[in-house]
Amino acid sequence: MSSIRFKNVTVYSLLFLLMTFQSLTAQPKIELDEKNNPVITEEMAKKIFATAEFEIVHEGSVFDRMFGDSEQIKLSDLQGKIVVLDFWQTWCGPCHVSFRGFHKAKEAWPDKIEIVAASPDWADSNRKIRSFIRNHDYDFIYVLAGGLESELNLGSIPYKIIFAPDGSLIGSFSGSKGEEGEFEALRELVELWF
Repeated sequence: MSSIRFKNVTVYSLLFLLMTFQSLTAQPKIELDEKNNPVITEEMAKKIFATAEFEIVHEGSVFDRMFGDSEQIKLSDLQGKIVVLDFWQTWCGPCHVSFRGFHKAKEAWPDKIEIVAASPDWADSNRKIRSFIRNHDYDFIYVLAGGLESELNLGSIPYKIIFAPDGSLIGSFSGSKGEEGEFEALRELVELWF
C-alpha cells in the first residue's frame, strides 16, 4: 500500500515539476525596472507601435461620448515624429510635473513630437479625464490605455515608452524627470533625430 502511495506522489511531483518548467520556459522573462515596470524590448515596442489601438478621449460631454462614434488611433499613425506614450492618471502629481515639461517641448517642436497620454483603467473615469483636459491647455492626444497597462503589468505611473520617428524604440522609463528634465530629454531627442 505504501509503495503505491509513493509511486503516486512521485508521478504527481514529476507532473508538477514538468508543468512548472513548461510555464517558466513558455513565456519570455521580462526584465523589470526599479518601479516594477517592464523594460520594453525592441520586439515588444514594434508590436505596441504597430498594433496597439487606443480610444481617444475628447473634451466633449457624456452625451457626445454615448451617441457619437469613438475615435481610435494607432501609434503607427504618428510615424515621423518622436512619440511619447505616457501612462498617467489625473491624481498623479509626478505625472502633472512631467506634463508641464512635455507641454514646453510640444510648443517648441509641434511638428516633431507627439505626446500620447494613456490613462490606465485604475481610478480615473472619463469624466475626470475630460475635466482635466478642459482645465489644462496641453496639446496632447488623450487616450484610454485599453488594457495595455495590464498586458505590460505596470506597477506604477508615470511610465513612458518613447518611440523614434521611424517607430523604433528609444526607451522605457518610470517616474518623472521633473519639468525641466522632461523638456531637456525631449530637446536632446529632437536634436538627435531631426
